[in-house]
Amino acid sequence: MEGLVEISWYCPSGGADDRFENCIAFTNLHGDAREHKQQVKFLQEIASLNVVLLTTSDETEVGRQIVCDLLRSPKPFVCLLTEKEGSAVSITKQNLIVSDKRNLNVKIPIKNRNEADLVDDLANTIRVLLEDAESSCSLDTCAGIARQHGFLIDVDKEDCKEAKAVAQALVAICKENKVARVKEKLLPLQGELWHEWCRKDKELTRLQERNRSIEQHRSEIESEKHEIRQKQLEKGCPPNELMKPVLKMILSDSESTKKYFLEWMKIAGDKLRHRLEALSAEISASTIGLEHILREIGQIYEALDVNTQKEKHFLQLPQIAAKLMVSGYPIELMDGDASYVPLEWVGAIFDRLAAMLGDKRVYVLSVLGIQSTGKSTLLNAMFGLQFNVSAGRCTRGAFMRLLKVDKDLQEDVNFDYMLIVDTEGLRAVELANKQSLNHDNELATFVIGIGNMTLINIFGENPSEMQDVLQIAVQAFLRMKQVNLSPSCLFVHQNVGEITAKEQNMEGQRCLQQKLDEMTVTAAQQEFCDATCFSDVIRFDVKTHVHYFAHLWEGNPPMAPPNPAYSQNVQELKNISMFVFDNLGRSNNSRNNKSLE
Repeated sequence: MEGLVEISWYCPSGGADDRFENCIAFTNLHGDAREHKQQVKFLQEIASLNVVLLTTSDETEVGRQIVCDLLRSPKPFVCLLTEKEGSAVSITKQNLIVSDKRNLNVKIPIKNRNEADLVDDLANTIRVLLEDAESSCSLDTCAGIARQHGFLIDVDKEDCKEAKAVAQALVAICKENKVARVKEKLLPLQGELWHEWCRKDKELTRLQERNRSIEQHRSEIESEKHEIRQKQLEKGCPPNELMKPVLKMILSDSESTKKYFLEWMKIAGDKLRHRLEALSAEISASTIGLEHILREIGQIYEALDVNTQKEKHFLQLPQIAAKLMVSGYPIELMDGDASYVPLEWVGAIFDRLAAMLGDKRVYVLSVLGIQSTGKSTLLNAMFGLQFNVSAGRCTRGAFMRLLKVDKDLQEDVNFDYMLIVDTEGLRAVELANKQSLNHDNELATFVIGIGNMTLINIFGENPSEMQDVLQIAVQAFLRMKQVNLSPSCLFVHQNVGEITAKEQNMEGQRCLQQKLDEMTVTAAQQEFCDATCFSDVIRFDVKTHVHYFAHLWEGNPPMAPPNPAYSQNVQELKNISMFVFDNLGRSNNSRNNKSLE
């Protein structure tokens, strides 16, 4: 770690208790500055203010030279003296030690000082000194200065430059088109034709017309599906000006170029989103992100598969997606716009994964809950992932992420990999007028059906929201029982004060058990099956399968620190979710273990 310079950002919330009024980047050099002259010179040049921690052992020739350089610099300089005693001082513009009109230098003794007072003293000093600081430095400027000092910059690598140039060219193509029609023109395979194909495919399992035979109806639908795929090919093949360079990069032999390209495309997609934030009505029809590019690739594969026209290089597409999964990229499992799982594409990806990794044991963990209740945040905190998080419907459909289990744990937990499935929220405002209830029931049935374990996420203590998510979950578990699947679940009740939750634990558990039993009876009547309580549907213990979580933040964001209690809750939930097989009778349920094949 020595010689490493780390950076952290302070972002004010606009409140009265902000330490600084503006966004500030703090950098910290690890190790002894005397041994890292190159880094010291770089930091001196980019910083608006320098802070040095000084001990008597630093009084060597090299140490004195560093301090002298900082004293002669026109930039403010704060020296923290570790072996000098002194009381706290109120640093203002009037009592700063001024060596000349352009140079502000401050000495702060820190020996035997109260830590809280010292932090306030230092923060106040930095705030006052920065008020008169004239220099500021952008990250691009920092990169230029780093080059001058001989540091290697990743964006200067040839493969990174090549990937960035292609990504920028693709963004330019997107910008040339009208906002509302950009996806329709550049990603034609996932538009209305794809949605119509999904509706026809679903219709195969819901044959309702009685004026013709089932065989005739099925044959007509299959014919219509084939025609739609043919139209997709006419629109998407040969690849257009956007997809042709994308496929070329994806299919390239250079792994580093490929990864740089995907990262640049993600950055470019985020920038496009920010530009379109004011156009809320058009944002769905105009936003292009990495997930849309990968979805289009999947549609190319599916359309070619149906028409048996696969070319050799297109056969590599599932292999590329499988490698991306192994590398840590989330892959779309369910298309959130069409509410459909592209089975040929997803199946081909898992076939390639099985070929790459072998027939490994896989444990599938999924999450279900109301929109904007912290589902993605929970998974990110549990496993160190980077699923998208924000207010509103930031996750559309379902995304899967593959995690390898440490060898030391594999025998204990009886699986080799975890497949983490993040899903869009139930009761989405955007779907309020689009058969939301039916959509939510289908989503819940799918999410619970594919998982060994489903985290049922409940936020706060709003009775109506609890009722919504519990009703949908119970219906889904009942359907799993009817097809002899036995998934498990853990209820996560977030944003509950832990002390209060424990004091009211017994009553809360009793009410939850009562609600689950009531909904089970209602759902059983609708599904024409015999169940009188939730325990008849799945093995469930309200004392061990319900977890109360403290709030994620202590205070108001953006600078509020994470709540340690939340971190403890997450760690406990992670341990329980991974080792729950033993408690649920793993040996008696062969369906619990899944494989890549």
